[in-house]
Amino acid sequence: MALNINIPQANQTLSITQPLILNNFNAINTAFAVDHVNFNDAGAGKHNKITFPVQVLPIVIAVGDLALYSLLNATTTKNELNVYKANNAGYVNVPFTASILSNSAPVAGGSGWSYLPSGLIIQWGTVSATITLNTLVSTSFNFPIPFPTAVLSAQATPSTASSAGRGIFYNIVTGASLTAFSISTYRTIAGGSTTNGFNYFAIGY
Repeated sequence: MALNINIPQANQTLSITQPLILNNFNAINTAFAVDHVNFNDAGAGKHNKITFPVQVLPIVIAVGDLALYSLLNATTTKNELNVYKANNAGYVNVPFTASILSNSAPVAGGSGWSYLPSGLIIQWGTVSATITLNTLVSTSFNFPIPFPTAVLSAQATPSTASSAGRGIFYNIVTGASLTAFSISTYRTIAGGSTTNGFNYFAIGY
């Protein structure tokens, strides 16, 4: 049934408009029942859930307004819930449900990433870097996904036992790019492994 907004007309009698008006009430009731508590139930007028139909770009939002909507995400290739919100530079779209979980389950020792509702992105993983005696070696690694704007912090800690990492100095090179970071290593004591495992954690937006 469809809502008819053109009734009643000035020349229509009640006998003509009564079934049309009833049809309109039924249409309104059907539409209201979607995601709402029914009119005659306790809590009438409240939402029992919110369904977001997938939107198509461009999405027009009035200046100063905030918005929640569903949109196909280019990274996950899934429909993600987005918030259009203010930040320090103006207004941005944040796909805050997008993460590695949209496509696969993270595993211990693996890499991953996730948006936060604020718009920040966290990324993590485990890598192996080369170690050479009395030589500074820099090894580059890609982030799971590129940071769109900036890397705020990137850190690494050894993931191997302390005996295997004896005499190793390391750091993540400052000025990591949006797509990659580097771990520099330097061995001062001979012997042991020629590689060392590291857990890394990065945050940006």
